[in-house]
Amino acid sequence: DWTSPQLSAPQADDAENRLLRHDLDLALATLSETERTCVLLQVMEGQSIRDIATVTDLNENTVKSHLLRGKKTMAAYLRKNGYGG
Repeated sequence: DWTSPQLSAPQADDAENRLLRHDLDLALATLSETERTCVLLQVMEGQSIRDIATVTDLNENTVKSHLLRGKKTMAAYLRKNGYGG
């Protein structure tokens, strides 16, 4: 009878982080290309709205709209998949 091995704390954390990363990648995949670009530039690279607007050649208010929609879409996807209670 095969049973899964008990993971040590660091191994469990690694597995949990890999699962979270996978789920974040899936959530990002639900976004439009522009939403994904804006979210990644802000969240992963820490760029300002102004900088994102310059990089993407979008109006700052348009960047804000893409960020809001993208983050809402990701949050809904993650909630649907067991995150955030």
